[in-house]
Amino acid sequence: MKLVFNHNLTRPTLSIIIVTFNSIKDIVKCIESIYKYTSMPYEIIVIDNNSNDGTRDYLSNEFSNISHIKTILNNENRGFSASTNLGIKASNGDYIVLLNPDTVVTRDWAWHLMLHFDAKTGAVGPVSNYVAGIQKVEFYLKENVNSVDIDQLAEKLYMWNKDNSKQTKLLIGFCLMLRREIIDKIGMLDENLFLGSDDLEYSFRLRANGFKLLVAADTFVFHKGQASFDSEPSEKMKNLTQQSQDALYSKLERAFSPKPVPTSLELWGMDWFKPTQLHNIKSN
Repeated sequence: MKLVFNHNLTRPTLSIIIVTFNSIKDIVKCIESIYKYTSMPYEIIVIDNNSNDGTRDYLSNEFSNISHIKTILNNENRGFSASTNLGIKASNGDYIVLLNPDTVVTRDWAWHLMLHFDAKTGAVGPVSNYVAGIQKVEFYLKENVNSVDIDQLAEKLYMWNKDNSKQTKLLIGFCLMLRREIIDKIGMLDENLFLGSDDLEYSFRLRANGFKLLVAADTFVFHKGQASFDSEPSEKMKNLTQQSQDALYSKLERAFSPKPVPTSLELWGMDWFKPTQLHNIKSN
């Protein structure tokens, strides 16, 4: 049975949390698409991690007097998880979407995601062009779509797959819808994960607490991919993501002790989780 939604206009149904870092090339298009295609009461909370490309000036100048858009300007890069948690703490919605700034949403995207929730669902994610696992859009196409634009593709996917979803072990965090009551129950993102692996950890934690994860086959969100990564030296970003993988593996070791940590295929249905600890084991 689907949930019944209380559309109270005095309290946003939806809180959209966007963490930015050198995102000026993308955040404008992202917010414009939210304006255009979000058909329910919502608020946007943007947390900037000390960008130096004009993102901070844009956020300050454009949204200082708009009541349903809040901006939090960090004076240092606090990392994705910690910054997301700041946004969650500042939010009011019953449903929360973690949305990357290099995304473009499509018509009724949030409503379509929301309709897939029931009492046992912990999170729902859309399909996309730049994503891993079973969220890849090509798994849900019925015909060749090379000549269509983003909006036309979204309409076709909705027509082909309306109300259809697929259960998964992992939802990628570029666009992730959560219920506040579940966040209150299991906690926010792990702030030890500075960059990356947050979606692996939260997917694992949701399932460990008895909640299912669903891919909404009828909802498309465009994702440019790796935009913030490309603004910094590749070696620096590689090291930060490796540190997060290592921190997550240490957490998994504690959770599964004294048994060994299951493989990433067993945990999430993928094999690109490569913590240093596993490299060391294989080399010894």
